[in-house]
Amino acid sequence: MKKWGILFLILISIIFLNYNNDVYGISPIEKTFKLTGAEFMVLNVEGKGIIKTSDKPFEIVKKIFDFTKESKEYTIKQEKDFAELSYLKEDYDIKIIARKIEDENKVYVCFELSQYEGIMNINNIRRTINSAFSIYEIKPSFCTFIQGKYNENMTNEKMKEKALKAIVESGSRLIDNIEDRSLVSFYGYNPYLKDRVLVNSEPININVALRYSATEGCTYIWIGNPVINAEY
Repeated sequence: MKKWGILFLILISIIFLNYNNDVYGISPIEKTFKLTGAEFMVLNVEGKGIIKTSDKPFEIVKKIFDFTKESKEYTIKQEKDFAELSYLKEDYDIKIIARKIEDENKVYVCFELSQYEGIMNINNIRRTINSAFSIYEIKPSFCTFIQGKYNENMTNEKMKEKALKAIVESGSRLIDNIEDRSLVSFYGYNPYLKDRVLVNSEPININVALRYSATEGCTYIWIGNPVINAEY
């Protein structure tokens, strides 16, 4: 089993992604997921950045959400230097977090949209998040993942086979992989995906992971760009 240190290096690199506003046709992530034959569960697109402002976190999350022109049926949790806005619908939800950086006039902001009924156009979601961040004149970095499942308990070998096939069929080059008894995670580089992180000077921008759950009687799959920014 390979060391899990690569995960820490990737996660601390996320905020330093190349900022971009590029859009393409159908996302390679969406294409790759459809080739796996898995049952769709959720699409998650997350934009994040650091803004320089005197606005309080509570004011920031409201301003960003108002830009989406959704209804006002949201909830807000707040503390002194933190605010979280949640907007829940039947087929999608929005979460916006703002956290003040200690001793600086800067605020970390994260805008997350999760969609549960079929795969919407990922680029349209990115445009929405980009536009919301534009009120503070910054371009966010992005993480995207699609989660699905197979109604079977796969062996470790079968999960590795599925993950490698997804990497290859996406037109990506395999960079590294890690595995445990119930989990495999493969990392690669795809020339058609702009968002990326550097790990040991190696660019990574596609991540495929599978985990079986004996208690739930199924195997979950995640496909992310540049990595899967969620617990799995």
